Amino acid sequence: MIEISGVTLIVMELLVIFGTLFVFQFVGNSYSRRHSNDAVWVGKMDWQLRLITTILFCLVGIILVTFQKLTASDSRIAVNLVIASMIMVMTFVSQDVIVAVFDVTALYYFALHGIDPSTLAYVVFYAVLFGFLLGVTRNTKVGPWWRLLLFNLLGALYWLATYAFYVQIMHVLDMSVRQLFYYLLQMIVLISVPYTVAYSMQLDQLTVFKRTQEVYLDGLTHVYNYHAFNLNLEHAFQFSQENQTPLSMMVLDLDHFKHINDTYGHLAGNYVLVHFCEVVLEQLPVSSEYKLYRIGGEEFALIFSETESTQALALAKQIEQRVRDAEFIYRGTAIRLTFSGGLAQTGADDLTSRQFYDRVDGLTYLSKQKGRDQITVGPRLMNGLND
Repeated sequence: MIEISGVTLIVMELLVIFGTLFVFQFVGNSYSRRHSNDAVWVGKMDWQLRLITTILFCLVGIILVTFQKLTASDSRIAVNLVIASMIMVMTFVSQDVIVAVFDVTALYYFALHGIDPSTLAYVVFYAVLFGFLLGVTRNTKVGPWWRLLLFNLLGALYWLATYAFYVQIMHVLDMSVRQLFYYLLQMIVLISVPYTVAYSMQLDQLTVFKRTQEVYLDGLTHVYNYHAFNLNLEHAFQFSQENQTPLSMMVLDLDHFKHINDTYGHLAGNYVLVHFCEVVLEQLPVSSEYKLYRIGGEEFALIFSETESTQALALAKQIEQRVRDAEFIYRGTAIRLTFSGGLAQTGADDLTSRQFYDRVDGLTYLSKQKGRDQITVGPRLMNGLND
């Protein structure tokens, strides 16, 4: 066995935790830069990134269990490292990744140590702690510093339960009360220091993200602007081409908007634009990735990624009817609002995202020509409807 002093062990454990944290950040940032080119999709953890993260943290779990095995006969010498690492993982990744990593690590522990009452109790203790930690992490009502306090309290309860069970009942561990307090102090350091650093990093990233988002948002309506539309349309188009998934888009142009400005004033026009966006956003499913973009003065767009044509058409018709029925009342005056729309799905003729956009925009122009207040649908969206 390798003998390591207490202070050296704490320093090594902190280095392991911070190393794991920075490796994860590096992997996540590298993946995002390679597969995402806009602010709207930043932070979106797709299945590929979840798989990469699962493999990464499973390797970390296996290394930690191996480290426990090699450093001392007492497998609990690195307990605090495992607890702190679990908290760091829970802070950054989704629940399915966390559960998978815990399961793989527990199975490896059994493979390394065998299955007996002692190892079973050890894993059960960890499973109970894991469940409580997960509950604290996923509870959005708990503030960050209360969460840190709860993490430390749960860690302390784990140690007290371990001491009571193994030392007082099973008599299989030679641990004094003084050693127990040393482990508790070590645990507080290993949980609090990395957690505080990680939380500070998250605050900095959130600040940068919010400032970046301002570049992609329209100042009046607070929906995404033309720059975000260009980036996200290209992203969605490339994803559709690579994965052979359906992609539809609708371009909406408000009817007689110049008349509204000339008759009621530009403030009324601003009110209509803002209220129109609110009406449309209310119709979009909460769980979807659909975004509304303002791509011109009174022109908007909706991108329907990974959406079957019937769903896109149904949602477009729902938005059309809801805008017709909405009350646009400015300073006591009711303003009637409709839009002309073009809706299409990508096809073999759309070699680029720009060609696809031009085709949908052309359908919107046809709606204008045919009398406005309607949606012209491309032939691939629904049989029997004409361009």
